[in-house]
Amino acid sequence: MGRGDSHITAQASINAVLRRQRKRRRQPHRAAPGKPWRMSYGEFLDAVENPWARRSFELANSPKYLDRIEEIYPVQENEVRELDPELWGMIERAYDRKDDAALVMALLRAPRFPYNDPYVGQLRQFGEAAVSRNPKQVLRIARRIYDMPKQELHAACREPVEASRQMGPAFRNWIHDQYPLKDEEAFLAHDDGVCQLAGGDKALEEFARRHLGYREPRGKGNKKMGIDAILKTNGLYVPIEAKFFSEDGGTQRHQLQDVLDFTGRFPKDREDVEPIGVIDGYYLGFHHDCVSDPDLTTTINRPRQQIAECRAPLLSALLLVDLVGDLLRAPRKTTVA
Repeated sequence: MGRGDSHITAQASINAVLRRQRKRRRQPHRAAPGKPWRMSYGEFLDAVENPWARRSFELANSPKYLDRIEEIYPVQENEVRELDPELWGMIERAYDRKDDAALVMALLRAPRFPYNDPYVGQLRQFGEAAVSRNPKQVLRIARRIYDMPKQELHAACREPVEASRQMGPAFRNWIHDQYPLKDEEAFLAHDDGVCQLAGGDKALEEFARRHLGYREPRGKGNKKMGIDAILKTNGLYVPIEAKFFSEDGGTQRHQLQDVLDFTGRFPKDREDVEPIGVIDGYYLGFHHDCVSDPDLTTTINRPRQQIAECRAPLLSALLLVDLVGDLLRAPRKTTVA
């Protein structure tokens, strides 16, 4: 074998190694069902089933993602809540006299209870009867209140509404500015370009049930979030459910599952219906070290695994206009790749 032949053979071996490496990268190792994944950020992107979800992860881990998404989910700086002076006088008097029941009753009427307590909701719901029948809980709550100086108590009763609690209508407000709104009759007749159905939660859900075969979730824990929009691109109906996640937690994971299940609430044989889940925020993000170091492995938590395994259209709101544009240019009655 000559020198040239040796060079060709060596190069062929190198190419074979590179092909095996690329193959391993395209098919990253996944743990057994129910076990966390351990892989690099790049391997994770290769494991994401839907290309729109993959692009969403890339976008969420690129510069200025939060600056851009804030245009869709704006953070409102809320003013402090109003506390009626007469009610505050009742609170002060009960506080000074150490009248536990009167203090708790008065605080239940405040615009905000001064701290988060798991039993306050039921006490507020049933009022004086619940307070009189549960003296141990009243004593426990009152002792917690007495540990707060009156000035701190006054401020706690007037705290502004948390900004994260006002994210719900933000997506709908934004999408209403993107495409023209039409009433049901005009929406059904529409067959050229993009528009959206006008109406609130009940109107959208009723339309989806009557015309798109929508089925509400059933069973324990299936608390519906509602349909945030129904678009129509030419003759294709596009129901949308959207959610911004500010953190991880039990409630947030249930809401993510609701979005993941959204497409399954429509008949699979309807070629003129393409449901889409829109997610943004916490579950799309990775630590900067993982994004910047291609060799750094990390644990992929269950919510990110679920997003990666979802084959249905799932994407950031920042990509929605691009997807709708693709649907508009595609042949009629298409589906999203």
